[in-house]
Amino acid sequence: MPAAAALCLLGSVRTLGLECTGATTLRRIARPIAAAIFAFVNVPEQWSYDRAEGVRTLVRAMARDAELDLRVLEVDNRSPNSAFKGVPQAKGLKRCWEVVGAPGAFEYIVRVRTDVYHGFAMPERLPEGPPTSVAYVGFLGAPGCSPLRKGALWVDDRFAVLRGRAAQRVFLHDFAAELEALPLATRTAPPPLRVTAPECLLGVGVAAANAQANGTAVALRDVRGLGRGSSGPGGSGVCRRANCLIVRSSGNCSAEVRAAPWVCPLGEAPPTLAL
Repeated sequence: MPAAAALCLLGSVRTLGLECTGATTLRRIARPIAAAIFAFVNVPEQWSYDRAEGVRTLVRAMARDAELDLRVLEVDNRSPNSAFKGVPQAKGLKRCWEVVGAPGAFEYIVRVRTDVYHGFAMPERLPEGPPTSVAYVGFLGAPGCSPLRKGALWVDDRFAVLRGRAAQRVFLHDFAAELEALPLATRTAPPPLRVTAPECLLGVGVAAANAQANGTAVALRDVRGLGRGSSGPGGSGVCRRANCLIVRSSGNCSAEVRAAPWVCPLGEAPPTLAL
């Protein structure tokens, strides 16, 4: 029987090797739900074979330490950089769809990045019952990011729990296609119509898919309001800030986390999402 959930680890390597990013992601997000791991990560084109192999060793070690099943590991050094924010993640999103989403073996797919600290944890049990199409995302913003689809929300592109085929297709397949088309689109569209922010592109994609949906619209849920207070060793029972933070420093990330008022500190037991 296939696992109920899969986790796709995507993006440029960046700060993946820090304890607060890669290892914490697997411990807080993947391990509670026993997710099968599919890693599609990028390294610079100029990296040697030995350095790329070091990334493979790192990912295997993280999965082993978290006692998780690493199903697929791909380290790509053939994707050129792009001047457009978000474009480098397109190939990983597409591979996640091709390998994990398209076969339809998983009711839940969790999409995470390589450089994010998650100040929250997944519950041990995911919702059961009649399948729905829903995306739990890191944040939802106000509508109006696109002049062509004014009702579209800003939708976080760093973290998502995707239940159902419609949500998985929009967030993995359709979003990847929009990112890949972005360089050409910005050259052909007049300035007022250009949308380049990935959070807006994703929101427009969800709105467009829902406008054409026939009973399979994708519901959006903001995880910031789903955190139950932390408990256990080090937990005060009051931290409810279910949020995540891109870690940019290659050193210890404690200072970055402390400086962000919207995430639970490293010393607190993380709040658990009530999905």
